[in-house]
Amino acid sequence: YSRAAKKGNVLDQKQTLKKLTHIPAKFRNDKASIWMARLAIQEQRWDLVLQAVDSLSTEEQQDGRWIFWRAYAHQQLNQKERAKALFAQIANKATYHGFLAADYLQQPYTALQAEKPNRNAELSQVRELRNLQRALALYEVGYPNLALKEWLFTIKQLDNPHKLAAAEFALQHGQAFTSILTVAKTKDWNAIDLRFPLLHRQLVEQHSQQQQVQAAWVYGVMRRESAFKTDALSRVKAFGLMQLMPATAREVSRSLKLTGLDRKDYVKPAINIQLGSHYLAKMLAKFDGSYPKATAAYNAGPGRIPRWTPDSPQPAEQWVESIPFEETRQYVQAVLTYTIIYDHLLKQGKTHARLSQYLTPIKQ
Repeated sequence: YSRAAKKGNVLDQKQTLKKLTHIPAKFRNDKASIWMARLAIQEQRWDLVLQAVDSLSTEEQQDGRWIFWRAYAHQQLNQKERAKALFAQIANKATYHGFLAADYLQQPYTALQAEKPNRNAELSQVRELRNLQRALALYEVGYPNLALKEWLFTIKQLDNPHKLAAAEFALQHGQAFTSILTVAKTKDWNAIDLRFPLLHRQLVEQHSQQQQVQAAWVYGVMRRESAFKTDALSRVKAFGLMQLMPATAREVSRSLKLTGLDRKDYVKPAINIQLGSHYLAKMLAKFDGSYPKATAAYNAGPGRIPRWTPDSPQPAEQWVESIPFEETRQYVQAVLTYTIIYDHLLKQGKTHARLSQYLTPIKQ
């Protein structure tokens, strides 16, 4: 089902969508129905989007993504009251589709307005856990793998409130990656204070200002790429906070006239953030200020973006949902979500950006 979308061939996509609609709903599994929905979004066939979403399993239908697209389809079909009711179900969530729903309802991002929870009672209890103390000590003396293993083993036995307290405990000791990983175990996506630390703020603001890109966007990319793990190394050898490929790091170094750098230099936060910010600025300029396209290019490479771009202008939310590579689609949605959250954290008391501001129409 994904082959036609990945090829970017409009005729193939239309034919694939037609074939999928001919399969009775009871014989379509979730994978087929999801591709039917995505192809229908690409073709702006809102009746077929509703058919596809309605044929998903009950569990899949409850995903915020499909609640959003059901609402969006109803809105496009001028069924505005139905759309509003569905948007309202997810508009209070700090997620990509939650923020979009809030934008359509013209509501504030309530998930970002909540005060930091008081976890003092649970925090005092987790501080006494010997295994967590030992894990933090292992981090201190340079055994991060052993430390993380000890930490994850210990938090398995904790309930969610104590897991969140453990995450705060880790963050207090400078272990942002461990904190983020711990919160993920609870699936509490609204734990903003723990999931989105403002590490390396001076470096991020300095280099984003020099490159004339949004500091929140740089943070969004860094948070998605490495979750602030300085020595992160991917399976394709991307490294550091901004997960730069070796060839990209060398190319950007030459552009900035930085000489004599070796691998150890490239993973240093100051260098890695400088190079990553420059490359983001380059992608944003290449794709005419389109944040979705520039973000997708950072993940999948700039060469693929023209093949995914329709001949006529398309709303960005439709284009993002139609990105054929699942990894890149999830990446773009996550980075833009994190960008909004970091914009809020960086601009305390000021006017905050809306997700829709980053979703300008997609053009060739």
